[in-house]
Amino acid sequence: MDDHQFAYRKGRNTDDALLFTLDTLYSHLEDSKSGKVSARIMFFDFSSAFNTMQPHILANVLLGSDDVPHALVRWVLDYLTNRSQFVRIGRDVVSDIMECSTGAPQGTVLAPFLFTLYTSGIRSTDLSCPLIKFADDTALVGRIKNDDDRIYREQIANFVAECDRNYLHLNVSKTKELIIDFRRANKIVPEPVVIDSKTVDRVTEYKYLGVVMDDQLKWDAHVEYVAKRLKPRMYCLRKLVSFDVNQNILSIFYNSIISSVWSYCITSWVGNINKTSKKVLDDTVKRAGRAVGKRLPMVDEVFDSRVDDKLHSVLKDIDHPLHAPLNNCIIPRSGRMRPPKAHTNRYPSSFMGQAVRIFNASFNR
Repeated sequence: MDDHQFAYRKGRNTDDALLFTLDTLYSHLEDSKSGKVSARIMFFDFSSAFNTMQPHILANVLLGSDDVPHALVRWVLDYLTNRSQFVRIGRDVVSDIMECSTGAPQGTVLAPFLFTLYTSGIRSTDLSCPLIKFADDTALVGRIKNDDDRIYREQIANFVAECDRNYLHLNVSKTKELIIDFRRANKIVPEPVVIDSKTVDRVTEYKYLGVVMDDQLKWDAHVEYVAKRLKPRMYCLRKLVSFDVNQNILSIFYNSIISSVWSYCITSWVGNINKTSKKVLDDTVKRAGRAVGKRLPMVDEVFDSRVDDKLHSVLKDIDHPLHAPLNNCIIPRSGRMRPPKAHTNRYPSSFMGQAVRIFNASFNR
């Protein structure tokens, strides 16, 4: 498995993919020794990714692994080929039956998992441009120095060529690029990226794995997006209160319908939100607490708890892409962790810096 594939792996989720993406950005943008630095992210979009898989290519991928029995490979090949399908509209209109031998049946557990195996060989060949994958959500992070983007463009070309070889079709109109450059002067606008004779659109913000990122690594847009989603849910909570619903049920509703929205991937973005945005979230929690009838954990409390859990989870997983950076922060003699070097508050306020703060605070308890 590709270490940068975060989907369908034990102990990995969208939070891990976002944390690695952001740590790659923060650490690079704080590296002033490298001269003029900027970053570019290409968010690739596939056209019907699961439907274009070729079973014979997947079989060759599986046969290349000593861990997969040949009998299982034959079963998968039989499962994916010569599948009968038809379309029914109502009771009377039924299409002809046709056989399909490409892709994987939609809505199955196996389809996305097989896709991660199918694309396991499509990787970046340069450490400065990691290719980060969560099933078919794929992002290429380019760490640009002195405005030299040749490696970044080479990796894009390699990725497109690998997709063509594996019959994966990119939707260039939905593929977007985000440029992050904190320089106030002497900015050079790079030439646009062209894929299949089509120019890739540049955006100032993009929703990646459910979290809205912008070209300044600020999170106002994401908090605004979350706030809009919370309004109808808070209305439903108030309605439940008006119906004299039991407090236990109100708590379950809050945790599953409201808290799950604002705390989604909280470790990746809350550390760098401003006071106004945090107050918006805290006020929502306070109103929900009054409705439920008890004090609910505030944003900072949930954030610290989640960061602590993620820190220990990553330190136990030696294959996690963030394991080495975190483990290297541990000072051998004292056992404490060394905070990341930075010239701004962005990196220290991110997961890496906050994880070090919480880890070191445990020594004082």
